[in-house]
Amino acid sequence: MPLALLTLALSAVAAPHARPAKSDAIYDVVVVAGIGARRIEGQTALSARRQGGGVWTLQTVRTNNTWDDAAEHLSYDSDAPQPGAPWPLITQHAVASVPVDVVFDRSGRPERLVSEDEWRQQATTALEALDLPDAGVRSGEALVDPQGLLADLGRTFVGTPNSEWTRTDRLTGVDVERRETCETSKQAGITTWTCTGDAVAVTQDDGQLQDAETWTTVRADRRGLLDIEEGWSGTLVHLTPDGQTVTDSPIGGRRLVRRR
Repeated sequence: MPLALLTLALSAVAAPHARPAKSDAIYDVVVVAGIGARRIEGQTALSARRQGGGVWTLQTVRTNNTWDDAAEHLSYDSDAPQPGAPWPLITQHAVASVPVDVVFDRSGRPERLVSEDEWRQQATTALEALDLPDAGVRSGEALVDPQGLLADLGRTFVGTPNSEWTRTDRLTGVDVERRETCETSKQAGITTWTCTGDAVAVTQDDGQLQDAETWTTVRADRRGLLDIEEGWSGTLVHLTPDGQTVTDSPIGGRRLVRRR
């Protein structure tokens, strides 16, 4: 093989990818988002254990969430649960804490669950084991959704950016398509992708976005994904709950995924 082709082939083999770590790791995920006066903060610790063959076992080992608006303050910490914690936050953690085997594609995005039926049964059992009234357990049944789980994991493990990068996301309750342009750099064994762009609502069901700007920074080292930091801002145009008035609210948020 000519030297030039050999060098190109070796470069392709050695090209970094932002897949989860090759060895067991904990990823801390922090999200802060707001719509008008409403503010949501979430902190989770996510265990990732490599099984080989592109498969990782993922499991949330801690959840600490808060919700604030003009009317109420809600919070839940799975390490120190308090009486009267909101059912949705309790059931969300119960389902997320069930280990799930996930196949990742070469870019580092979750592609499918190894066994949807097995995960669904274990998640249902976890809900039934909660010390909640029947209504509380039923409130979590919608979370036993393999495709919903896969989409949620895809917002945490975004994969390896391309120079022209398009991906789906959900920002402040709106399903969007993010379109970003990325540059790549490498220093001290760490590859960094720096991306900027915008977001467009996929449907009008949850409202329309105006001037929605996005940015994403992904870093990977020899072990795999090191961290992801991303943000968004813009304006959400939507109907009031009574469906009579069109309003606009500023939106914004940041998400950080970092390997310990």
